[in-house]
Amino acid sequence: TAKRVEPRSLVFLMIHLASPEQALDQMVECLRPTGTLAVVSATHQAYFCQPGLSSFDLFFTLVLRMISEAGGDPRWGVKLLPNMMERGLQIDKAKSFMPILYSEYQKEFLSIALKTIEEKLVGRGVARKQITAMHTDFTSMAKAQGQLCSFADCIMVAGVKPV
Repeated sequence: TAKRVEPRSLVFLMIHLASPEQALDQMVECLRPTGTLAVVSATHQAYFCQPGLSSFDLFFTLVLRMISEAGGDPRWGVKLLPNMMERGLQIDKAKSFMPILYSEYQKEFLSIALKTIEEKLVGRGVARKQITAMHTDFTSMAKAQGQLCSFADCIMVAGVKPV
């Protein structure tokens, strides 16, 4: 039996799950009547780096492939709204947004993310030389003034469980 909880909001990376619909079912089951479930998920319909950087494009191509190969769906976020409606939630809010990385601190996120998955990339045949080049490019980009990037576009949907 699911424990009844009343989350105010929930940020969850649904794209990494083999069965995001099942996870959503469980979340809705745990809600009390009139409870609100807010889910934020990446859609990966767009990402950018301006001025362009080939290491950035390669990094995201590899990340999206890794998510797919692990059984996830990197574009599942676009299915979030209809999936919440199918589960009987009354949609209170839905919006999309694209986090922009512009400061040195924010852009360092890319180097941290790359470091986190480095061994998995090597295991998938990506040459260490390519990974080193990405690290070098990301470090330079973090220090560059006027360079913007976004790693994912996102959607946020909030739904209320009816009585």
